[in-house]
Amino acid sequence: MEAPRSNAKAFLLCLLCFFLYFSVFSAAILCNLSDRKALLQIAKDLSITDWDPKTTPDCCAVWFGVGCDTNGRVTSLIYNLYGTQVQVPQRLPASLGGLPFLETLNIHGNLTGTIPDSIVNLVKLQNLQLGLGLGGPIP
Repeated sequence: MEAPRSNAKAFLLCLLCFFLYFSVFSAAILCNLSDRKALLQIAKDLSITDWDPKTTPDCCAVWFGVGCDTNGRVTSLIYNLYGTQVQVPQRLPASLGGLPFLETLNIHGNLTGTIPDSIVNLVKLQNLQLGLGLGGPIP
């Protein structure tokens, strides 16, 4: 008589473990695809090489300087170009405008040129810190 009861307990325990396993992994933040595409363009424009979609496809998980909300939207981008492989002065890329949920933008080091007009697309932007070397009007 004990065998059916212990089998039922074992089954319920396995079922519980199954649901816990998938609830933990389904709650993981995954980067929004359009934000990921914009970040890859920004990386190309600024010669950032440490955002590798082949080894780390989720930009919210481990891409240095990228922060996301619980919906996987990029909300902060903090990147220092000093000390990187970028040796020539870089223009602030227009591709930054492709991150509509960005609240914090802090890019400094070896920048030149003007602030791109696409920055007006960052309607949620609250904190803007850019390094020296930029000129012209703020759009």
